[in-house]
Amino acid sequence: MRTIVENRETAKSTDAPRGARALRVALMIAFIAALLGLGNWACRGQTPTDRSARPLRFTPGSGPIEGGRFVFIDVEEPAAAIGTASIACQFGQHAASPGEYDATSARYLCRTPAHSRPESVTLTITLDGAEFRMPVRYVYTTHGKSDAPITEVDVPTFQQQVKRVRDLIPRGVTLCAVLKNGEPVGWLADAMARAAKVDYFCVPNAQDGIALREAGVDAPIMVLYLTDASYAPVLLHYDLEPAAYSLAWVAEANRLLQRARGILKVHLWIDTGSSTCRASRRTSVALRRGTSRQSRRATWTTRPRSRSIGSTRSSRPSTPKASGSMPSSTPAQATCSASA
Repeated sequence: MRTIVENRETAKSTDAPRGARALRVALMIAFIAALLGLGNWACRGQTPTDRSARPLRFTPGSGPIEGGRFVFIDVEEPAAAIGTASIACQFGQHAASPGEYDATSARYLCRTPAHSRPESVTLTITLDGAEFRMPVRYVYTTHGKSDAPITEVDVPTFQQQVKRVRDLIPRGVTLCAVLKNGEPVGWLADAMARAAKVDYFCVPNAQDGIALREAGVDAPIMVLYLTDASYAPVLLHYDLEPAAYSLAWVAEANRLLQRARGILKVHLWIDTGSSTCRASRRTSVALRRGTSRQSRRATWTTRPRSRSIGSTRSSRPSTPKASGSMPSSTPAQATCSASA
């Protein structure tokens, strides 16, 4: 009897350290598990923007107070999830509106709402539920003039003029209508396109080209004045042909459109002797080679010394500038341009 009691007391004394050791092991396992969980949280939860979509920039940075214009948003996101994020944009105090992905320009699109007055407003972009306030504000603008008068198009006279021009130019040469001062430019171009066969339209700036597309004009549209390379996604989306005036412009446009599916068509701005705001012939050759290497179709636009039909020569080189007279037509090639 005494031996049995002593054995039980001995077993109890040996079980105590064993239980303490088991408790320490359990605590150590729990601590390691907590460290692993904390590490996963630090990699995924603490910095979600490193692994999810976030907006980088938007273009254009301004637009009319009438609204209805697209803003193109460059979004950084995993390669496997490109174009799948849900997006909404809030301009100032206006209600947020949903956007969509445009595969042609590889950008997300949001339409601007109408605004009461010209001013800058904040732009807040929501991607997959996460809000991002852009550091640059969006600017609402006006044309700064009163309502334009009613534009009347004399269709028979216009048709006769088109026929007269077509009889003067060689067969197969592209006929372009240059819209410079007409208002509203979009509806004017639509009326011209329906009244007569116009192969091309030429407009001073990208905003007029967008107005033509919004009015339903589907003919090729060339933008004559210089357009900043940052607008390349906008130009590609609306299928507008800007002027490529330097190799730096071509390189920047190509960089912005690396993920785009479409091809940006451009024309070369070349000085043939009557202006100082276009690229010289030496620069134009390098531009043409550069655009060919970057797989961009180029169309040539030149300015002749006179309106007579025939080739022109450059009398002096010049450098591109952001202002100057509009390039006019070269009848031997086209009323506005011809494909290279």
